[in-house]
Amino acid sequence: MEGVDASTKVTDGSSHAVSAHGVFVVLTLTWQPSSKPLPTAEGTVVASDGRRYTGGSPVTGSCSTTQPTLRIRCQQVFELPGDALVGARLELPADPSGRTEGDQVAQVDLGIDDSQAAALRARTDELTIRRSAPAGPA
Repeated sequence: MEGVDASTKVTDGSSHAVSAHGVFVVLTLTWQPSSKPLPTAEGTVVASDGRRYTGGSPVTGSCSTTQPTLRIRCQQVFELPGDALVGARLELPADPSGRTEGDQVAQVDLGIDDSQAAALRARTDELTIRRSAPAGPA
């Protein structure tokens, strides 16, 4: 994961901006399959109290199937209530099909503390979800 951004308005660049009931959290990821074309694993954001949020917001992210050994940078979008930001983490299954049996899940702390959460909740400028793009060498 490369970055965390948020706003109450997002667009995919081809439609009008969509306003959130809570906050749209936009995560920038780098993805590289090793041996066969694979879709980017769909993540789940888990709040510190255990509530789980998937990318089912009205605006979809830009992550897609990637060819082996080629790195792409893409974004996933999640709509969360403002009180779910502090201490949230991203879970990505090792298997891009979404199966998460056992311990086959990467967990990434989003690094959002109280002051960052307040700043993210206050943002109202429109974020545009960037298309997936080559990420260059690791």
